[in-house]
Amino acid sequence: MNAEATVLRERTHTRTRTGGASARSAKTQPGSGGVAFATQVMTVPLRAVTRPAGRRLAMATGLSLLLIAAVSGLYDHADGGAGTTPVAAHLSAPTAALAAKPASALASTAAASSASGSAGAAGIKAAEAAAVAWYAVQRHVPVERVQALQHRQVNAAQVQVLVMADTGTSGLYSDLVTVRRAGSGWKVP
Repeated sequence: MNAEATVLRERTHTRTRTGGASARSAKTQPGSGGVAFATQVMTVPLRAVTRPAGRRLAMATGLSLLLIAAVSGLYDHADGGAGTTPVAAHLSAPTAALAAKPASALASTAAASSASGSAGAAGIKAAEAAAVAWYAVQRHVPVERVQALQHRQVNAAQVQVLVMADTGTSGLYSDLVTVRRAGSGWKVP
């Protein structure tokens, strides 16, 4: 027998005993049936916690909420401190020094550092600086949002530089820029 049938049977039995009006309805005021139902529904969690299975369920729910909050916090702060962009956070020291200069100063630095004509480390850095400056102008972004990832020396007068630009909300763009020696500096053809 279900609960509904039991309640209905109690009400009919009470009516017949008291002459039509139940003793339970005499205690409550009209319209308070919803309040009594709401009180019973709201006390269900409290009654459940009094049992061992309910306590285990409450503990598991609490731990789950704690872990969700911890993982959400980790995802919110995964990239480091405030104010750092993912590209700027990984800039090397020489590239960060180059990023502080405007594009026109980078081109003159590239020309001045490679004036010796060698394609050594200074010449490669100058070629990277020229590629970064050119790519920043092409993508219409500040120079500090562009970085040289790697390079490949084709011959003594030509270097290919892989550059990446962070354009903000629209994403990251990368390209292979070929830089050629032009007199005393590097130039993108």
